[in-house]
Amino acid sequence: MEEPCTPPEDWEIEIHAHDSGAGRVLSLVGELDAHTMGALEGMLSAQELPGSAPLVLDLSRVRFMDAVAARRLGQLWRERNPDGHPRLLLRGAGRRIQRVFSVVRAEEVLEGTPGGRPLRAPGFPPSRLGPGGGRLALP
Repeated sequence: MEEPCTPPEDWEIEIHAHDSGAGRVLSLVGELDAHTMGALEGMLSAQELPGSAPLVLDLSRVRFMDAVAARRLGQLWRERNPDGHPRLLLRGAGRRIQRVFSVVRAEEVLEGTPGGRPLRAPGFPPSRLGPGGGRLALP
C-alpha cells in the first residue's frame, strides 16, 4: 500500500513510499534540487529499514534534477554502500537525469545505466531498464 507524503505547498517534489516485498521504495515525482534535497534526506532517514533490506529510490518520474542534488545523492549512495552491500539503490533515471549525474561525475551510483553498478539485493528483480541486473548495453 502506497503512503503519499504530502509536501508543503512550496515544494516541487512528491515522495511516495511503499513496500516492494523485499524492501522499501521511495518513488520521487517532480523536481529534485538544492531546495528539495533536505526533504528527501529526511525521508531517507525515516524510511530506512533495519537489517539488510535496501532502500530503493525510484527516479523514473523525476523531471528535473540540479547538480547539487545529483552530487548529494552520490554522496549518500557512497555513505550507505561502503562495502558493496546494497543499502541504497538508485533506479529508473531517465536520460536527462543520467546526464546530470554524469556532469558531476557520479553516474556510477545509478543502477541500470552504462557505468552504473548493477547492485541488487536478493529478492529485487533487475531494473526494468535492461537485462543483466539492469545494465544497458550501448552500441
